Amino acid sequence: MTLPRAGLAWLFLFTFLAGCTPEETSDRPSSQKRMSGPYLGQAPPGLTPKRFAPAAMSEGLVAHSAPSFSPDGTEAYWSAYSGSFADQMIYFSELRDGEWSAPRVAPFSGPSNDGAPVFSHDGQRLYFSSMRARAPGEPEGMGYVWFVERLEDGWSEPRPVSPAVNWTRLSMQVSVTRDGSIYYAAWVGETTDNGDIYLSEFSEGEYGDPEKLGESINSDFQDVAPCVAPDESYMVFTSMGRPFGVGGADLLVSFRKPDGSWTNSMPLSYPVNSPAMEVFSSLSPDGKYLFFTSDREGGPAVYWVDTSGIQAARDRYGG
Repeated sequence: MTLPRAGLAWLFLFTFLAGCTPEETSDRPSSQKRMSGPYLGQAPPGLTPKRFAPAAMSEGLVAHSAPSFSPDGTEAYWSAYSGSFADQMIYFSELRDGEWSAPRVAPFSGPSNDGAPVFSHDGQRLYFSSMRARAPGEPEGMGYVWFVERLEDGWSEPRPVSPAVNWTRLSMQVSVTRDGSIYYAAWVGETTDNGDIYLSEFSEGEYGDPEKLGESINSDFQDVAPCVAPDESYMVFTSMGRPFGVGGADLLVSFRKPDGSWTNSMPLSYPVNSPAMEVFSSLSPDGKYLFFTSDREGGPAVYWVDTSGIQAARDRYGG
């Protein structure tokens, strides 16, 4: 069977999910279980990654992105699917009256494949990747960056980001800076093995031409899914196939220098990276916790870890 080009490009990063079904765990309650407190009521992790909210993230679903929390910590959005990856949608939970709501599909998501949601730093926009058609008459299944804006009673209708970001056949997996600039993964040409990280700077209400980051970030391998710290002091991203990697896909970190350039990227140490595949990282609004997905326990799940280890990496690598 020959997959459409766009389907292949999405598939390369999702191979580790193929054939997986939602875990059957004895501690999975019904969606009515009460969750209270910050971060879906989970006890904070240390330097060893912990499963994050398995009852919420894995109840009948395969989690397919790390969660993105609103700046005030009262909303969490992530992507997941049931049955097959083609069914991926964006889910959310809200903290209201001290309790988190049961996860449900975001009103702007579906039926097209939607994933990797991320808040802007002011919480007024939510960006995500989607395979829906950008305009009537255009084909579906390409994969572009979209966003919704916050209204008094919910979210606006989804709109694609500027062509300066959606300039190639696949642009997705964004991280948004305080000034609205976007780091994202893009694939150029006909193959699916050339994913690289780009930056489109936001100035005077417009996105600038895409800038491919240098060799300190991008390589001859797949370099995708950037996650930039709130103060832009470092970037965590996913790389696949590098010879010094710990597993098939690893989380790498690069630190920003005073001149705006980036240090050579290096993998985060074990046990953040493992012989399994670690992808799709995100940061808590205060930068204290790193979330990511991993199949280290036999199936894809969300984990989180204290980011103080990243500072140790900065000292070790000279960032």
